[in-house]
Amino acid sequence: MFTPRPTSTQRSPRPIAQRLCLACLCLTILDARADTPATRPNAQTTATTPPAPEARPAPTPPVAPLYHRPVTSASAAPRAKSYQTPVTSAASPRTAKPTATTSANAARLCPDRPRTPPKGFIDLEALIDGLVLDIRYHRADNFTGAPIAGYGAPKAWLLEAPAQALKRVQDSLRKQGLGLIIYDAYRPRRGTDAMVAWAERTGQTALLDGGYIARRSRHNHGTTVDLGLVDLKSGRALDMGTDFDTLTPQSRTRAAKGKALQNRLLLKAEMEKEGFRAYFREWWHFQFTVPGSRPRDVPYGQCEIDEWAGYQN
Repeated sequence: MFTPRPTSTQRSPRPIAQRLCLACLCLTILDARADTPATRPNAQTTATTPPAPEARPAPTPPVAPLYHRPVTSASAAPRAKSYQTPVTSAASPRTAKPTATTSANAARLCPDRPRTPPKGFIDLEALIDGLVLDIRYHRADNFTGAPIAGYGAPKAWLLEAPAQALKRVQDSLRKQGLGLIIYDAYRPRRGTDAMVAWAERTGQTALLDGGYIARRSRHNHGTTVDLGLVDLKSGRALDMGTDFDTLTPQSRTRAAKGKALQNRLLLKAEMEKEGFRAYFREWWHFQFTVPGSRPRDVPYGQCEIDEWAGYQN
């Protein structure tokens, strides 16, 4: 049986609370649609585009240290050990200026191995019969308390003219039963530099100002010698009043008495007779004039660093 649908006027009215809930739900849906990326202002740049990565600086290549030397085909062979460092000839000097430390360290590697004197120099021990050497700068028993740079071997050289004059002094003294004992002759410039550095480092600059240690020595020219007298029979050094390198006023030639003064004056007379000039502050110091001589830095030891090229100019 067909039942007719009630008309609007016949339907029961919805509760007011239900209608309000439906209205709120509709407003919420509309608001959510309005907030989609397509409708939000600048949504594409602010929401969809990821932030740009932070720029990083390009890596800096490592810098080689100052002492680095690139390996080339010529230097690819294994290096010799330090104590096998080859010695170049004096005719081809090194370009690096040696220091007291580098020269002394090199000398310790093969001590007492002398090199041949450079051109124009003479080995005094080979020239003069009966000559006694006491090269204290090769050892530690000198005024610095350590071996001096350049004295890697206990030798003594001079230029030819003063060497021949010294031979005549020895020949004259031999008639009296006496001879010469050499404490120092030619001195490499690095040795002089080491002495000056020692005086400045230890606060003894008075020795520089007082004329005992020279900043530029005639020893470097191979024209100056430090020596004393020795008894040929006993081999003992004669009494000179003070020891060699006693850097005090007592070392002045005439600052002695008795036999010591006689020995100093005898040495002075014999040396001056052959053209040497005495130094009044040091009884052992005598200089020979050689026109045109120049300072050198050839060391005595084979294992010491060769003469610096700058010293040949």
